Amino acid sequence: MTEYQGEHYTALKRALRLSNSVIVYHLLVLEREGFIKSLRDGTMKRFYLVSVKTPEVRKRTPEEIDAEILAVVEQRPGMTHKDLMEHLVVSNDVVKYHTRKLVRARRMLSSKDGKTRRYFPLEK
Repeated sequence: MTEYQGEHYTALKRALRLSNSVIVYHLLVLEREGFIKSLRDGTMKRFYLVSVKTPEVRKRTPEEIDAEILAVVEQRPGMTHKDLMEHLVVSNDVVKYHTRKLVRARRMLSSKDGKTRRYFPLEK
């Protein structure tokens, strides 16, 4: 578990290659027995060993989320909507709202590749 400190449910499920029912059961048992603790981070839960000091939870402002999206798209052009959700650990609606706002404000570009939407920095 130490390498997965602070991971959210979906990341744990993917990394450990477990089904929903198996991971839910084990996380509940581990938490009930006092081995792990969970903290809510927006719409997601992050899991930690009880011996680990957990970070202070602080809500990000809309401006901070915009800046984070722009920075990650600059670093990794072509990021998908899903990539942004996982990187920022926010919901689909949050990514949708901020990416639409940033594209309309001409602060980044968006293109559709089949069913996948990708985001790119503006050419300088």
